[in-house]
Amino acid sequence: MKIIYDKNKCMGCGLCSNLDPENFGYEEGKATLVNGTEKSAGIFEKAIEEAKEETKTAAEACPVMAIEIK
Repeated sequence: MKIIYDKNKCMGCGLCSNLDPENFGYEEGKATLVNGTEKSAGIFEKAIEEAKEETKTAAEACPVMAIEIK
């Protein structure tokens, strides 16, 4: 399972970092994926064992759908 975060879509509302600070940070007006690896320009991934409720809520709450859990 992994979290996929598209920084290009991010509008910087900070909702994800408030809902799931374990996986999302906030820096220079945009969210960051804590310990994420950049796979291509602005697309970050992080392997996780299981999606916690906080992570699911952050993905669902993102107004620009910049977060996916696969």
